[in-house]
Parts: sequence; structure tokens; C-alpha cells
Amino acid sequence: MRISDKLLFLRGQKDLQASKTRYAKAQAALTTGLQVRRAADDPGAAALAVRHAAARRRHEDIERNAGRAADTVTAMDAALGDVNDALVRAKQLAVQLSNDTYDAAQRAEAATEVQALFDTVLGRLNMRHGGRYVFGGAKDDVPPFDASGAYQGDQSVLQVEVAPGLYQDAQIRTDVVIEGGSGGVNVLTVLKDLASALAIDDTTGIQQAVGDLDTAIEQVSAGRARLGTAMNAFDEAVRISRTAADRARLAESHLTESDLVEAASTLAYAQQGLEAAIAATSKSFESSLLDRM
Repeated sequence: MRISDKLLFLRGQKDLQASKTRYAKAQAALTTGLQVRRAADDPGAAALAVRHAAARRRHEDIERNAGRAADTVTAMDAALGDVNDALVRAKQLAVQLSNDTYDAAQRAEAATEVQALFDTVLGRLNMRHGGRYVFGGAKDDVPPFDASGAYQGDQSVLQVEVAPGLYQDAQIRTDVVIEGGSGGVNVLTVLKDLASALAIDDTTGIQQAVGDLDTAIEQVSAGRARLGTAMNAFDEAVRISRTAADRARLAESHLTESDLVEAASTLAYAQQGLEAAIAATSKSFESSLLDRM
């Protein structure tokens, strides 16, 4: 084989190998549905795909955590709704039984109902959601109130991410809303005092309880308003994060996934190129053999 023939043959071999590589890549893209399976396939696209995948996971985490927080806040609002109903009923009894037309026996009977209202409020404030006590701040593994109504929690407020780097309160400060910190009244104490005043036929104490119950109802309403704000924020975070995650997922797929029609067309062209390279290499080899004869 002359030098020129050898070079021609080697070139044909190189072209054949390149055609085989293109064919294998096209075939893999069609069968796996991926045009970028590893960084070497397309370093630029692979790097962008990694960034989009990280963004997608971040938004999925935010969506999941915000959704859980929304559920917790909804449960807390329902509990405070029951507390509010109990306070409204207690006020009705206080206004009614402060009237001189009622006697001690009737007030004692009402005291029993108010004590039941106290128990209801205590139970709702000691509720658990998602396996934890939600009205105790960071102390979520023990009931926030003891049997007497004394608060055992702390002043912490759990926060949940609603957007990258942005956080929203997912609790209320029970020491403010229920205990009356910052100049309010202790909701449970107000109920206990009313029950005691009714039990001992103390009309002055009953009348005092009416004003305290008004303050207690306002505190609970303010707490529910904050929960409503949080609920809206979490619902919006779920919506926005879901949309952002879908966009990141789509961008990632555009970079890594194959268009089946395009992949099939590419495979067909690669197959034609491979067949042509095989034919050219064979012809070159045959020519070289003839020259040697």
C-alpha cells in the first residue's frame, strides 16, 4: 500500500469512527429520551441543567413547606375560632347573670357552664397538629398549658420560607394573644375569675368580667387576623413556587430531553452517514488491494 493510499485509508477509518459515534449518540437520544446524559455530551447545557434542577428543588421545597404551614395555620385559626365562640358565650352569661333578677343558685349553675367553657378553651389551646403542639412556640413537644391554665410555652414564633430568602410567621405569640402580654388580659384567667364570681354570687366580679371578656375577644380576633395574613401568604407561596418549579422543570427538560421527532430525524441522517462512511471505507480498501495486485 503506498503512503497516499495508507493516508486515505486512515482518513476513511477516522470518518467511519466519527460516523459510528454520531450514530450511537443519535440512537441513545432516541431510545433514552435524553440528549444530555452526562456533562461531556454538552458541558454548557449540562451546567445550565444543573442550575435549573437546583432551582426546581428549591421551589419544590418552598411549596411543600408552605403547604404544610398553611395547613397548620388553618388548624390554629379553627382552634381560635372555638376559643372566640367560648368567650362570646361566657360574655353572654356574664351580662345575663349580672342582672339582679338572678339568684345565687342560677349563678352557680352558670358557673358550671363557664367552667366547661374554660375546659374547652384549654383543650383547644393544647391541640396538636402534625404531631406537635402548635400554641407553645418552640416548645412543641409538651402541652403549652397545664391543667390550671398556666402557660408553659415560650415566646418563639416559627417562620417558614415563602420565597427564596423571604420568611413568614407560621404561628402567633400565645403569650400575647392568650396571656395578654403588652397590656392585655389573660384569657384563661378571665374565664376562671368569671366562674369563681358566679359560684360565690359576686355580682361585682361578674360585671368586671364583662369588660375583660371584651378585651379577650379582641385579642383573639387580632390573633386570628394575623393567622389570616399568614394563610394568604402561604397560599400565595404555594401557587408561585409551583409555577416557578414547573418553569425550572421545563427549562431543564429543554436542555436535557430529546425532541422525539428531531431525534428520529437525526438518527436517520446519522444512519445514512454511517452507511456512506462504511461504503467509502470499503471502496478505499478494495482500491488499495487492487493497486497491490
